[in-house]
Amino acid sequence: MARLLLVFSRGPDAGGAGRDGLDAGLAALAFDHQLAVLFEGAGVSLLRPAHAPGEGLPDWRRGLRTLPLHGAAPIGADAEALVSHGLGACTLLLPAETLDAAARARWIADADAVLVF
Repeated sequence: MARLLLVFSRGPDAGGAGRDGLDAGLAALAFDHQLAVLFEGAGVSLLRPAHAPGEGLPDWRRGLRTLPLHGAAPIGADAEALVSHGLGACTLLLPAETLDAAARARWIADADAVLVF
């Protein structure tokens, strides 16, 4: 069983990258791979919850919430990027461990394969 790291590094306005990453993660989990998920850089903005009543999430972003239900763990987020995108004190779409640069480097080094979206 391969240890995969799925990295979301682009925001929701980056075309289909986020949706493609979600599909890749769900496919990996369907084939019983170990999947860790990391949000870094602009990708942490995918963790932003809906802001106002009636403001829904795009269908594919709602799918991000299913990753832990299907066995994706651990889930981490770039601590510096969370602060720079105004998400430092926010309740995130997914429960994510905040990681400094050294911890993110360890996650990458421990993975058998890294998929970046």
